[in-house]
Amino acid sequence: MKFLFKAVKKIIEDPLIVISLFTGFLMHIKLIISNKVIIGSNIKIIGFFLLDLRSNSSLNISEGVLLRSRNKGYHGLISNNIKIMCDKNAKIKIGSKTRIYGSCIHASKSITIGERCLIASNVQIFDRNGHSSSFNNPSNRIYSYGDSKEVIIGNDVWIGTGAVIVPGTIIADGSIIMANSLVSGIYKNKSLIGGVPAKILKKY
Repeated sequence: MKFLFKAVKKIIEDPLIVISLFTGFLMHIKLIISNKVIIGSNIKIIGFFLLDLRSNSSLNISEGVLLRSRNKGYHGLISNNIKIMCDKNAKIKIGSKTRIYGSCIHASKSITIGERCLIASNVQIFDRNGHSSSFNNPSNRIYSYGDSKEVIIGNDVWIGTGAVIVPGTIIADGSIIMANSLVSGIYKNKSLIGGVPAKILKKY
């Protein structure tokens, strides 16, 4: 009864949340019936997100994950809905109790996100660039695709809004990525990482 009272009160204060929760419910059903998705218990989805899974790809979402595309109630600005995309034969794994807000995760090979991670709004995580640099033949750049390099994000990592995580990046447990950083490389445990390009600012 107490839970019901709190739910009714929340709906009265914010009636439009019903739409976001219903949309999230439909997205949850879509995940459950997909043969490319493994989904854990107690997943919470608020608002719509774009799901694009190509042939032989896989998405593993562990228990207690939050996927949020709704602005109201979130302290920052979510510019776009969450986007999760797996190219052919690619895989994405999201660890338990991780929270993702209005960000893009696009795997051409493999992206692993650990447990209890905080991924703030408008973060971009890619394991392949859209094109090769092709400095020896720039006119060929438009016809090329970048090489895929696995991205690994450890447990308890906090990624600030607007950060970009590029192919081959490994972020170890407990690290923090500052907002709007361009992150490329391998970073050790409990590092404060920031800048363009990002570097370790402090070790804990």
